[in-house]
Amino acid sequence: MIDKYLRGVIMARKGWLLAVCWILVFFQGYYVHARLTRAVEELSVYYKKETIGDSVFVYREDIVNGAKKEAWTINGDSVSFDRYGQELLLAEMEFRKQEKAAQEARRKRIAQERRQISCALHKRLLHLQIDLLEKALKRLDDHRLAQFLNFDKEGIISKQEFESIRSELLQEAKKILYTDLQGEQGSNLLVRVLDKLEGVPERLDDLFHATVNNAIKQCDDTRMLKELLSEFSI
Repeated sequence: MIDKYLRGVIMARKGWLLAVCWILVFFQGYYVHARLTRAVEELSVYYKKETIGDSVFVYREDIVNGAKKEAWTINGDSVSFDRYGQELLLAEMEFRKQEKAAQEARRKRIAQERRQISCALHKRLLHLQIDLLEKALKRLDDHRLAQFLNFDKEGIISKQEFESIRSELLQEAKKILYTDLQGEQGSNLLVRVLDKLEGVPERLDDLFHATVNNAIKQCDDTRMLKELLSEFSI
């Protein structure tokens, strides 16, 4: 009888212990599950940064779980939406103004450089023309040819024209060559002088050839004739 009673008590305690264990297992599992759970937030960020001149404009939009938050800053300082828009507009207008001024300055600089190059090229051409002119005049300066100068209506028509080339045209060209000329005005002046010199060295060469031929035909001095034939054979 006693054994049966003790056996019942033991079985009751086992049942109670088993129930307690199941309760502990349940709460432990719940605790582990709760500990591993993470809160999920929907976060969206839009960030825009604009640097205009010396100013840095930043617009930021944060959306957290559907709630939107906006922020505007200029050079790191928080500002209102209205001020941000006004300052941004003014900065853009100033930037465009400076950009336009820079483009205009660049255009003027390029135009000035082109004019300088044009002047330099025309001066170089003038220098070459003067060199040709001086060489042509020097050949005609030989005293042995003076009496045989053979002017022609299609070339150098008279002694007066011949002398004016030396005393006027050549001197004018030299003066302009050594003048500090700049810009469009300088280029135009150089072009006018080059136009005056155009073809003159060639006409002087024609005069020289005609004069030598004339001297050979008319010269009675045998020694002089030999010199002419030797030096100016054409």
